[in-house]
Amino acid sequence: MMKRKTFKLRFLIGIPLLLVTILFGFYVAFEFTLVAEIKESLLEINKEDPIALGKTLFETRGCAGCHSLEQGVEGLGPSLYGLTEMNTIDYIRESITRPNETIVEGYKANIMPDYGKILEEYQVEALIEYLGTL
Repeated sequence: MMKRKTFKLRFLIGIPLLLVTILFGFYVAFEFTLVAEIKESLLEINKEDPIALGKTLFETRGCAGCHSLEQGVEGLGPSLYGLTEMNTIDYIRESITRPNETIVEGYKANIMPDYGKILEEYQVEALIEYLGTL
């Protein structure tokens, strides 16, 4: 009788543990591939074309996950449609490099990463130039 309970216990613990291990392996492989693709796409961008670099940064650094580029479409962060028409370049730079200085009404603080600590200065400038084309 004791052997049967031990078998059930091993089965109940072993199968979920195996599934978690397999899923973790897929996750690591996916993340490694994704990071490699992002790094490769950034290397292919000519630093002399700041708009192309800014677009790539917007698409690969998480900006597009929270900010819409369409009018009236809100996300975790405000829509960036018409951003440069309504705001100064200094405000946009501050929003990227020190996002908690000024919080848009209706949005929470401490959600957007401080890209001033993540991006190089030329990347911030490229991102600003790209946003200026929207």
